[in-house]
Amino acid sequence: MADTDIYDKYVDIFNQKKHFRKLEGKDVVSADSYVSCADNIRVYVRISDGMIEDASFDKVSCFVGVVVSEMLASDMIGKPVSYLDSIDIPHINKLMGVDVTQNFQMNGCAELPVSAFREIAKKVKI
Repeated sequence: MADTDIYDKYVDIFNQKKHFRKLEGKDVVSADSYVSCADNIRVYVRISDGMIEDASFDKVSCFVGVVVSEMLASDMIGKPVSYLDSIDIPHINKLMGVDVTQNFQMNGCAELPVSAFREIAKKVKI
């Protein structure tokens, strides 16, 4: 995929914000912040019979944070709660099709939703 195709894909994800909302009827909430750029996030997950039924987020301020949050929320729906333990930067790299570790700022912004969604797994006690 060409760089412009990847960029266009990210812009579409950012503009659509399908999962950018406070989730009603959520079971678990987690929050985190990335101090160096003043980003913050709150994530919501609804669980039914050990499966992630829905996921959403709000309060992210940067482009990368929103795109990663959208991709993660979309990716985890329909998967077992244990799937949350597999979320890490290599997983983000695979979802995004780029290595976010190549850019310090991008890596930090990607880490924010990763840590918030992983915190859900701790709260659920898989």
